[in-house]
Amino acid sequence: MLFPRFSLRTFILIVTCCAAFFVVVGQAVSGHVWAWGVTVGLVSVLLSFLVQALFYLLMRLVGGLGNRHGEAAPEVNRG
Repeated sequence: MLFPRFSLRTFILIVTCCAAFFVVVGQAVSGHVWAWGVTVGLVSVLLSFLVQALFYLLMRLVGGLGNRHGEAAPEVNRG
């Protein structure tokens, strides 16, 4: 389950945050410089979270390849 305890309060909070974000984006389109800065900052943070999530999924896929057929991981001799 993606949202195990998804409530109306959570939905209203998400909608309010999205509305505030798009008000700032609208101000940026109107030509306000501060709004451009806020928009670029928020979009860069969201994109960095997306890239981290994609790399996490990629590493989970790659990490599960060796043990798929019941093979043991090779031991590394560090001595």
